Amino acid sequence: MRCPDEIAPALLNIIEHALLKMRAIGFSNGDVAKCAVESDHVHNLLKLVRDFTPEELKYYLEVSREEYRRSLRSEGEGEGVSLKGYWDDLDRYVAKHRKV
Repeated sequence: MRCPDEIAPALLNIIEHALLKMRAIGFSNGDVAKCAVESDHVHNLLKLVRDFTPEELKYYLEVSREEYRRSLRSEGEGEGVSLKGYWDDLDRYVAKHRKV
C-alpha cells in the first residue's frame, strides 16, 4: 500500500532528523552508541514509507518511538522534543483512522 500523503512528510522528516543527528554526532565525538540509538529508531521507517501498513505504523508508535524516548531519557536528552510535531501528525492520523 502506498504511504498516505498526509503522513509521508512526517516520516521522511523523522528519518532526515535522525540522519543529520548521526552525522553531527559522528563529526563531533564519534559516539557510536548514540548513532546506534538514532539508527535503531528509524531503520524501519523507510519500509513504512515504501510499503505502508497500519500495523507497521502502530509498531513504530507503540514500540520503536517509546524505546527511542526511553533511550533519550537515559542519556539525559529529554524525550525527542524536536520530533514532537511529526509524532503529533502520526498520532492524529492514527486517531482519525482508528476503527471504532
